[in-house]
Amino acid sequence: MPEEIHICHCTLLEFQKGSNATVATQNICDFYPSALDVRKCQRWFSKFRSDNFDLSDSHRSGRPTTLANGVIKDIGKTNRAGVWVPHNLSEENRANRSTTCNLLLQRYNTKPFFDRLITADEKWVLYDNPKRKRQWLFPKNPPRQTARPGLRPKKALWRVWWNTHGIVQFEVLKHSETVNGDLYCEQLDQLNQSLIEKYPAIINRKGVILQHDNARLHCARKTLEKN
Repeated sequence: MPEEIHICHCTLLEFQKGSNATVATQNICDFYPSALDVRKCQRWFSKFRSDNFDLSDSHRSGRPTTLANGVIKDIGKTNRAGVWVPHNLSEENRANRSTTCNLLLQRYNTKPFFDRLITADEKWVLYDNPKRKRQWLFPKNPPRQTARPGLRPKKALWRVWWNTHGIVQFEVLKHSETVNGDLYCEQLDQLNQSLIEKYPAIINRKGVILQHDNARLHCARKTLEKN
């Protein structure tokens, strides 16, 4: 591999010939493979266009990037982008969350309630969910083929209720059926019956705590009256 200054001279020669950065990079790499990339050639061309023909490397303070990255990786850190959140919390939001968490912790220390919690969620489940798997093959062997699913695969909407012991009840909704206030109240009746059969102690002595979000059907008047 030639020295850096020689590659710089070649880049200047290509610039004076009227080549663009892509052509110059290709011409230089034909003689010295991997000696130059387009981005670096573009930076040199930008200097030349501003009448700066100084080919020496300008002084830069600090450690090289590769060294800094290597040190960071050695201590176990990884480079990841930040996580998107719906919105930033205000100081009042943070204070309310802290107060709520402390109250729940005090309540749990006084009288544990995790076994009384019942929660639910919905999930679309595909009838056919093919997955590609990695295979150990000889170089000449073709990999096993997997058909790509269509744009609108057949699927069903499941609604599952569970507690700390496992699934309490589940229901597969009919095609084109959605969960509204009336259906949700029917499911609450079915859930109550399942709890009576499976966990009578919770129903008779402790009482059930429903944990759900503030979705419209959870906050409907009919739902609140049912609770």
